[in-house]
Amino acid sequence: MEKYLGENIPKLGFGLMRLPMDEGKIDVARTQEMVDRFLEEGFCYFDTAYGYNDGESEAVAKKVLADRYPRDKFLLATKLPAWAGAKSREEAEQQVIKKREMCMPPSRRFPVPRALTV
Repeated sequence: MEKYLGENIPKLGFGLMRLPMDEGKIDVARTQEMVDRFLEEGFCYFDTAYGYNDGESEAVAKKVLADRYPRDKFLLATKLPAWAGAKSREEAEQQVIKKREMCMPPSRRFPVPRALTV
């Protein structure tokens, strides 16, 4: 079989869209327990997006995952919404920077890709 990018990543992902709620807010403690268990079971891929939980999913992902675990223990994907309306390369880069800041502590951030196109 031919090798492919990501072949060593367990194939079950944790979607951070429908998280436990408490009085209309994401229940961070319960979400943290779920994240911890997922990692303990040997999985590492998490997925979030700007629109999940009224924009709170990325911030909660940072709190329960990125602030607590070494960067090499997880993969975190998010999305840049096309409907957010970047009209130039500079606006798109600013959106990427904002998402990076929401999801990762400063010491673990990736560089902004220079190959962005709008």
